[in-house]
Amino acid sequence: MEKEKGRADEKCCGGMEKMPIRTNLERKKLYQVWNGMRARTENKNNHAFKDYGARGIKLCEEWKEFENFRIWALQNGYKEGLSIEREDNDGDYCPENCKWADNETQANNKRSSRKIKYNGEIKTVNQWAKQYGINRATLTERLNKGMTIEEAIQKPIKGGKGSGYKPHIDKQKTRETIKKLVDGINDNAELDKIHKIVYEAYKKEAEKKYKL
Repeated sequence: MEKEKGRADEKCCGGMEKMPIRTNLERKKLYQVWNGMRARTENKNNHAFKDYGARGIKLCEEWKEFENFRIWALQNGYKEGLSIEREDNDGDYCPENCKWADNETQANNKRSSRKIKYNGEIKTVNQWAKQYGINRATLTERLNKGMTIEEAIQKPIKGGKGSGYKPHIDKQKTRETIKKLVDGINDNAELDKIHKIVYEAYKKEAEKKYKL
């Protein structure tokens, strides 16, 4: 009986094994995450309730006990710097729908993130802006004005360095243009040399024009 009782004491929260409290700071941070989930889903006075509880998003019964949530967190990859993310943005806070993610990953998965296809790839506005060195707000504004994603990315930005703009140089299109101009050259090494010269000249001119 004592042996069986000892085994039972090692279990809690619906059969999950107890997890040690690594540090009081860790416990405090997890409590803040848990308390935030409860506030967003249950407190009508919370500023975020309209985007969570009012939309029918709930905190599952299991996680209404903090210790249950703490154990799940430690067993499923929690570490400092990560935040909790729901894989289905219309789903509840529960073990089946949650994971830990860094801030950038979570931002890209927000309900408000726009997914746009360009060059055969689908990315968020934030991801396209980061890839092409364009301010996210500028890219969003252009798209809202009716520009295509190609137009929004390639249109030059006035204001130079302070605007956060970096000239986009499409290497593939540059190479294709050069190939048309020097169609008679069959030497790949010579073609690469010409490509490099033109590319560097274009880059230098762009830097001068936009004062980068």
